[in-house]
Amino acid sequence: MPDEKCPVCFACARPFGAFVRRHHCRLCGQIFCHGCSGNFVDGKLIGRPKEQQSRLCQVCIMYVDGPAAQQRGLPPSSSGGSGSGPGSTGAAGSRAPLPPSSAATA
Repeated sequence: MPDEKCPVCFACARPFGAFVRRHHCRLCGQIFCHGCSGNFVDGKLIGRPKEQQSRLCQVCIMYVDGPAAQQRGLPPSSSGGSGSGPGSTGAAGSRAPLPPSSAATA
């Protein structure tokens, strides 16, 4: 997403300016403030092997399986979240829904 198309954080609607910088989530590509995108994982975990640290938003970090999610104290992707998950929308627009997990099939 081009920076000029996003005047506010996708998650919290905080306006960007001289003291609030834009940060791209390396998984979904949306633009967030620092507070909503302060999660970092090894780039190899998300298919970016040249990046030592890849920035992720709060929703995407919940869907990263393995030790990185466990180190941050987050549940694995198969468990439910608390209000933010597949199909949830941010304040500045809608996010494309993620495919349903195998645990949701009943």
